[in-house]
Amino acid sequence: MKARTQDYGFNGLSLLNRRLPDKHGMKEIISNKMHSAGARIRGEEKVDEMFQKYSFPFEYIVLHDVDLESYGKFQIDTVFLTKYFIVILESKSIGGKLRFKQHPLQLE
Repeated sequence: MKARTQDYGFNGLSLLNRRLPDKHGMKEIISNKMHSAGARIRGEEKVDEMFQKYSFPFEYIVLHDVDLESYGKFQIDTVFLTKYFIVILESKSIGGKLRFKQHPLQLE
């Protein structure tokens, strides 16, 4: 299993947030970005826990933080590979109330 990489962006935001004075103009923006990154990390950790908790009756490989390049660079949170199928998982950790629109199908 390819381990998930350390999130240096979150670490940097956390350190910067601690060093900025409370009345600094960027304090709220940095704090919000830090909390958003923390929620993303917790969402990815929940997916990791699911793979550790359950066993499957077939061989599989789980890859984390897969970086690919096509017409631009992109990253996939988790790839679940078997000889039968491949599942790509993108973790989202959303707080608050969620509403689903019917036309067009989308999440608000």
